[in-house]
Amino acid sequence: MEVKQVISPHIDDAILSLGGCILNWVRNGEKVKIINVFSKAGGINKDSISVLAGKRYPTDFKSAMKIKKAEEKNIQNILKIEVEFLDWPDRNINIYSYKGDFFYKKSAIERLKNDIRRKIDKDSPAFFPLAMGELRNHADHIIARQVGLFLLKDGYDIRFYEDLPYFYQENQRAKIPDFFQTIKKQDVSFLKEKHAMQVDESLFGTNDYFKEIKLISVTEEIDMDEKVKILGFYESQMEADWLEAVRRHALSSEDNKYYETYWKPVCKRP
Repeated sequence: MEVKQVISPHIDDAILSLGGCILNWVRNGEKVKIINVFSKAGGINKDSISVLAGKRYPTDFKSAMKIKKAEEKNIQNILKIEVEFLDWPDRNINIYSYKGDFFYKKSAIERLKNDIRRKIDKDSPAFFPLAMGELRNHADHIIARQVGLFLLKDGYDIRFYEDLPYFYQENQRAKIPDFFQTIKKQDVSFLKEKHAMQVDESLFGTNDYFKEIKLISVTEEIDMDEKVKILGFYESQMEADWLEAVRRHALSSEDNKYYETYWKPVCKRP
């Protein structure tokens, strides 16, 4: 049986970005699996732990991650989906310097690719983040996307989703179809200039294979109220401005309905 597999850089990314589609898939009786990649306490910014419903959440890294995992498991039980944690360390840019970071060594990327490969079915669709817009400021999303590209080249059924709420920027969608042709220059420049990193550029190579790939959109109508309700279970993480960005991004000006869009790679050659 086909499984919809969503690769989530951090806990909550999958539901923020594809929560409406996930609800649709579950209602249709499809199996859904969320794989949280960077789910080990390694650098959670204390300012990202919200104060909601009069509760103050701990700001030490391990306690905060424990709460986040409990929230994810709660959603797992509510939606009847499968959830896994790969427990690679979360590298939050607000408190970590990336200089010399092991993530950008080829051996580490290969290990992460193999970790994800062992968790997914090659013949079922796997959804990876696009890492566009403000997410140029979060290298974990870039790394997750690059692993998706490598698995695409290896013959896996890979799709790419719009990382919310960060993707919510004007004219981002217009840049998507030919996005793969530009990622090397943009990502390497970002990592070198913003984080003074020594980057193995082969990890971001837009070789001839990727230059032949174009992205086409797949859109599903969603129940936004139900999505927001599920997002509310991430009590320690969710912010009002995030929810507003998610709503605005999904709202169609043509019919006043809500949609989520993900992108399927196709070869440009006939």
